[in-house]
Amino acid sequence: MGKRSLATRFGVSTLREAGVFNRLNAHTGKNDFIKPKILKRLSMKAWTECFYNTMDSLALENEKTGWVEKTPAHINCAEKILNMVPKSTVLIIIRNGEDVVNSIISRAHCYPEKFGEQKHPDYGIKLWNRALKGASRALVSPRAKLVVYEDFISAPDRYADQLTSIPVFSGFARDDIKQMSLDTRQSLEPWKNKSFSTPKRVCLKYHPEFLNNRAYINSKLNQNLYRDIVRNHKQHEPI
Repeated sequence: MGKRSLATRFGVSTLREAGVFNRLNAHTGKNDFIKPKILKRLSMKAWTECFYNTMDSLALENEKTGWVEKTPAHINCAEKILNMVPKSTVLIIIRNGEDVVNSIISRAHCYPEKFGEQKHPDYGIKLWNRALKGASRALVSPRAKLVVYEDFISAPDRYADQLTSIPVFSGFARDDIKQMSLDTRQSLEPWKNKSFSTPKRVCLKYHPEFLNNRAYINSKLNQNLYRDIVRNHKQHEPI
């Protein structure tokens, strides 16, 4: 669900991937979003309250219906975010492991100056397996919602009721959900076209590194956990 689509089509305020909750994983990493050093000395509770209160205020000032923070690494602390941010909803999108690993490998070879250390299949395998564990922990909460990427692309209607039950999307119509699916499928996010290089390089759909290691990749992906998550989700889907 593209950042541009949310901001320009639907009036939802988004920001770049800030990683502001990475401290919940007991590591700060690089974080340019929170600049004042005094904030780095706050307790985790005070830090979190400062962030979401600031974002609530900014959304209101800009006449937005809500705000979305979409750092992928936050999946690893999603259950903590749910505990620390009142009335929050975590929307989890999971995708077939093969496609994720292939995408990471392809991007790494396409942009080696930025992602060169991600060329080996083990990087994507570890990332996907870890994300599944984070998703599994978070989905215990009724405020965590799951979207299966492939289903959202092929049949967005099945997610209309679930997505519009989330406050930030409450004003959306079914056609809006379909448009979000179309935007995702067509990757209508122009910022990606200039993020890494100009002109944009064409990455291979299926990289030889992936194809040559496909059997190994499949043997290492936690497909059992993936199937359990998807199966449980489908059992609880509204009819």
